[in-house]
Amino acid sequence: KGVKITKIAPQSHAAGIGAVFGVDATGAVFFNTAVPGSSCGDAAAIGKLKTGDVLHAVDGAQVFRAPLNVIASKLLGPPGSFVTVVFKRDDVDVELRLERRTTDMNAAQRAIDSAKELSGVDRIRYAQDSIS
Repeated sequence: KGVKITKIAPQSHAAGIGAVFGVDATGAVFFNTAVPGSSCGDAAAIGKLKTGDVLHAVDGAQVFRAPLNVIASKLLGPPGSFVTVVFKRDDVDVELRLERRTTDMNAAQRAIDSAKELSGVDRIRYAQDSIS
């Protein structure tokens, strides 16, 4: 389908927003699903973040079609800190201030497996592998 699902997962010393992203054929990074208990999960549960929302900025830096290692380096940070992200939904900016939280890696893997199964995409890569 031309879509790759990628989890921006926290490193051992960092926390993230708990998003599982897809990358479309043009290189645009979009929200696919969230890890339960994450700030992305909270935002999705109340309709502020929806599958297909395209990531455009992180803390004021444009990241539209940026490499995943660049995006991961901007999203990951100390647990309890906040990051501001801007997604585009249709032609509307959706700005969210999300808390970085440590992620239960079993829950993260289940979210990735679910996204992979629903999309039919086999290639999954953790952001921590992109940063190393």
